[in-house]
Amino acid sequence: MSREIGPFVLEGVVLDERFEIGFVEACESLGVPGEAIVRLIEEGLVEVHGESPYAWRFGARDFLRLRSAIRLQRELGLNPEGAALAVELLEALGRLP
Repeated sequence: MSREIGPFVLEGVVLDERFEIGFVEACESLGVPGEAIVRLIEEGLVEVHGESPYAWRFGARDFLRLRSAIRLQRELGLNPEGAALAVELLEALGRLP
């Protein structure tokens, strides 16, 4: 969902705890090749379970973490290591009182 407010565009996605997306669908939704997601997984951004990437499923939290990391890579030119660290730091900041 997007909404224009003056020169800004607000964008949001509403996901519930039942949300689940597969590896191929995540790649398509994020507009990235599978290698981009695999690199973030190797950096520990999300944990996966399953025999192969085609069996991997991501819940809402993991998908949003991947989406944030991909966005940081695109917009700020961060490498996978930096993007994974930035996502973790942003989440930690969000938990501060």
